[in-house]
Amino acid sequence: MRAISGSIRYLNRVVYDSAKVSDYSVLAVGVIGTIGHPLYWLWWTYIDPQPNESLQMRAFGTAACALLLLRGFWPASAVRFLPWYYFVTVAYTLPFFFTYYLIAGHYSMLWSMAELGMVFFLIAIFPSFVALALNLILGIGLAVLCARIVIPQSLHVDGQLFLYTYLPVFTFGIFAGLTFSYSNLKGIVAQAKNVAFRALAGSIAHEMRNPLSQLRHVLDRMEEALPAVTDANPSPALSHDRAALLYRHLAHGQLSIDRGLRIIAMTLDEVSAKPIRSDHFTYLSAAATTRKALDEYGFGDQKERAKVRLAVLEDFIFKVDENRLSVHAIQSDQERTPSHCHASFGDAYAYSRPANGAGS
Repeated sequence: MRAISGSIRYLNRVVYDSAKVSDYSVLAVGVIGTIGHPLYWLWWTYIDPQPNESLQMRAFGTAACALLLLRGFWPASAVRFLPWYYFVTVAYTLPFFFTYYLIAGHYSMLWSMAELGMVFFLIAIFPSFVALALNLILGIGLAVLCARIVIPQSLHVDGQLFLYTYLPVFTFGIFAGLTFSYSNLKGIVAQAKNVAFRALAGSIAHEMRNPLSQLRHVLDRMEEALPAVTDANPSPALSHDRAALLYRHLAHGQLSIDRGLRIIAMTLDEVSAKPIRSDHFTYLSAAATTRKALDEYGFGDQKERAKVRLAVLEDFIFKVDENRLSVHAIQSDQERTPSHCHASFGDAYAYSRPANGAGS
C-alpha cells in the first residue's frame, strides 16, 4: 500500500513538474492545437482528401487546446488541475491522435512521417524522460485500444515491415531527439546558473556597499578623534571625552561588520532556499525600527545626517525576524538622492530636506 501511495505521489510530481517547465509550452500547445486541428481538417477534407479523417476527433482536440488558451479565465478551484489537464491534452493531441490516424491510415508513409514528427514535438515539450515515456505510453496505449474496438481490421502490421523499417527509424528518432533535448537542457541550465550567479554577485555587492560605507565612515571619525602625534608630543594623552567618542565609533564599526555578516548569511540562506524560522520572530516598534535604521545608516558626515528627520505620527507593533528586516527603502533613496528622499514605515516616516531647511 505504501508503494502504491509513493508511486501516485511520484506520478503527480512528474506531471506537475512537466507543466512548470515553461508556461510558453502550455501556450504553444494551445495555439498550435487550436489552429492546427481545423486547418488540417479543411486541408485533408477538401483540398487533399485523406481517408478516415474524423471531424469529431478534430473538434474535440480543438476544444481541448482552446481551453488551454483560456486558462487565465478558469475558476480558482479548477486551476489546480491544470497540470493534469495539460498532460492529458498533450497525450490526446499528439501520441493518441497521430497513432490512431497511423493505424487508420494502414501505416501509410504520410502518417509514418507524421508519427515521427510527433515524437520530436513531444520531446521538445517534455525534456524529462519520465514525463515523455508516460505521455507516449498513455497516448499510444489508448490509441491502440480504441483502434482495436473501432477498427480492429486495421491493427495488423506486416512483421518484416515493422522490424526492418519502422523500428530502426523510430528508435533512432527517439534516442536522437532525447540526446539533443538533454544536451540543450544542460546548456539552458548552465546558462541560467551563470545568470543567477551574476545576479547574486551584484546583489551581494549592492548589499555590502552600505555596511562598508558605514565602516569607512567610522574609521574616518576615529581618525579625527585620535590626537595628533608630533615630534614634540610623540605620546599625546587621550581625554575622557575623546576616549568615550572612540568607544562609540568602535561599537558602531562592530555593528556595521555584524550587519555585513548578517547580509551574507541571509543571501546564502536564500541561495540554499532555507525556510524562514518562525522562532526568530520578535515584536518590534515601527518607530524604534525606523530610528534604528537611520542610526545604522552610513551617512557621510553630520551635515548629511542633519538633513534627515524622523517624524512619528502613530507608532505600532509588528512581528518580524529582526535580522531579515529590510530597510532598503531608506537605503536606496539615500543612495540615489542623499539630499532629497522620503521613506515611510506605516505612519512612522523619515524624510530629508534640502539645505534651505524645507522638507521634501
